[in-house]
Amino acid sequence: MSILNKAIITGGLVMGVAFSAMAHPEL
Repeated sequence: MSILNKAIITGGLVMGVAFSAMAHPEL
């Protein structure tokens, strides 16, 4: 359960970073 939870959190962070990169291409 904790491994799955960690995977979901990691995936969320990766998606957040990717979304931020698309939202702010100048960065």
